[in-house]
Amino acid sequence: MKRAFVFALVALLTRALAMPDAAAKGIEDVVRANCGKEIVSSTSVSRNQLKSFTVRKSGPGYEMSGRNATNQSVVCKADADGVVKWVTTG
Repeated sequence: MKRAFVFALVALLTRALAMPDAAAKGIEDVVRANCGKEIVSSTSVSRNQLKSFTVRKSGPGYEMSGRNATNQSVVCKADADGVVKWVTTG
């Protein structure tokens, strides 16, 4: 009985500790989708080029960045909920 309790407790803690990582992956997907739409609509970047863009945590929000066909830097800044704040090319 004691061994089963310890096993259940370890399994519960393992899942609880893995959840924040799963939530972070989920918000990164939201940022990628929202920034991707905004980048494609406001710059010369194509959907195909977005595959090479990276999403990273930046301060209280997220940043998606990469390069367009003319090798200019393209950056999209989103808040912690994945709402796009701005896109810049330069």
